[in-house]
Amino acid sequence: MPFIEANELCAEYDLPRKQLTMVALWKFSLSIEKGEFISIVGPSGCGKTTFLNIVAGLVKPTSGQASINGKPITSPGPERNVVFQEYGLLPWRSVEDNVKFGLELRGVKDSDSAEKVHQAIELVGLHGFEHAFSYELSGGMKQRVGLARALVTDPQILLMDEPFGSLDAMTREILQREFERIIMKTGQTVLFVTHSIDEAIALSDRIVVCTSRPGRIKEIIPVNLPRPRADYDFKLHPEYGKLWEHIWSQLQAEVYDDLAMQKEKLV
Repeated sequence: MPFIEANELCAEYDLPRKQLTMVALWKFSLSIEKGEFISIVGPSGCGKTTFLNIVAGLVKPTSGQASINGKPITSPGPERNVVFQEYGLLPWRSVEDNVKFGLELRGVKDSDSAEKVHQAIELVGLHGFEHAFSYELSGGMKQRVGLARALVTDPQILLMDEPFGSLDAMTREILQREFERIIMKTGQTVLFVTHSIDEAIALSDRIVVCTSRPGRIKEIIPVNLPRPRADYDFKLHPEYGKLWEHIWSQLQAEVYDDLAMQKEKLV
């Protein structure tokens, strides 16, 4: 039995002002094994975040079903944590207290949380910044705090919606390398939404390429480059170029088809 399974998911949103219904996902089926790192790429608006939110239990599909260990997802659960592109830090709290917040929500006592918080902060490389506030941190450090807050409760599943998207290129690459190291150590199952082909290749076991809206799975591509990819320049691997070009050609075709369709509507 797959760890996470999506079966024929459809998701629709009513747009009252435009008096129409937008179909975000259509017959979206995917099986994910425990410990896998799955990235989802696709054109803007193709339902990537909608699928992630369904798995998170934040959105209910119009039809179809998503499940974890065979149990239907009907609401958020303690085995899942979400990391968004926005840092979502509480500015009146220190790094330590922001990380502790996830444990507080679960009713963990201070006496039991101190060691967990310390370990999470060490894991993301923020030792020495425990008492700093968000205005004293760089963007990359803020995202590390968000990651530590997600990891501190030891979730089985991390759901990540372009978590490094707002960072500069160098910081983004550093965090990709650090994140691979962390996940290889902790073993979480990761569902990762990104617009970056490089990022998907750097991190994933498999890459799901989606069509333009309504989002369907166009292809699932295994990434067979050796790990840890942070230990070598994976872009020099002979398979990297072929993989990148193939993913790009799939995405490019979807974008061009979508543009052609929009042009027809305007004529």
